[in-house]
Order: sequence, then structure tokens, then C-alpha cells
Amino acid sequence: MNSREVPAEVLEQARSQAKHLPPADQDRLVADLKLQYQYAGEYVAYVDSWAERAGESRLERRWVLAHAASLVDLLEALERVPVSAEQRESLKLDYQPHPYQQTVPLRHYRCVAC
Repeated sequence: MNSREVPAEVLEQARSQAKHLPPADQDRLVADLKLQYQYAGEYVAYVDSWAERAGESRLERRWVLAHAASLVDLLEALERVPVSAEQRESLKLDYQPHPYQQTVPLRHYRCVAC
């Protein structure tokens, strides 16, 4: 495991604690953990792609469009990325705290695509 991967025990603990959540919310929780480890201490712009599987909305893919150490740098980087109108509507900007500097909160995730 490299330092940017979510430790298996962290993923397992998150999945275990999130069993009561709908599958789409569990998907988003795992994707959020991966962002936190891969882009610790950075601002990240991303778009989620959702698909209907077996009658349930599931996170199909998360596209990271840009990331930077400051919000200003992130916004400048986004200006250089071709983004469709559809992507712009669902674009999310988040700051990813370092996973070892604070605990990862398991808050109730509510799926925006559901």
C-alpha cells in the first residue's frame, strides 16, 4: 500500500459502520475516503456519475477534474479543463483534510442522485 491508498482496515471499518445506509450512500462514503487519502491537504473538483443497477442508484465513477493546494489554484486549474454544461451542474468542490490529522467523520450521507 502506498501512502495515498486508503488502508484496508479503514475501508472495512467504514463499510461496517455504514451497513445501515443505502448502497448509493455507501458508495459515496468509500469514494470520499479515497479522495481524502489521495488528495490530503488539497482542494478537489470532481463529478460523480451515477447508474441504475438492480433498481438502485449506484456510484459508477468519480472523475477528478482538478486538484490544488489552494482554492484559487483549483479555480484557475478548472478554467483550463473542458467541462460540459452537465458536468458543471454536478461539479463538486471539496477540501480534503489529511486523514491522520483528524478522524474521518461518518456522517449520514444522503445521495443527491437518488
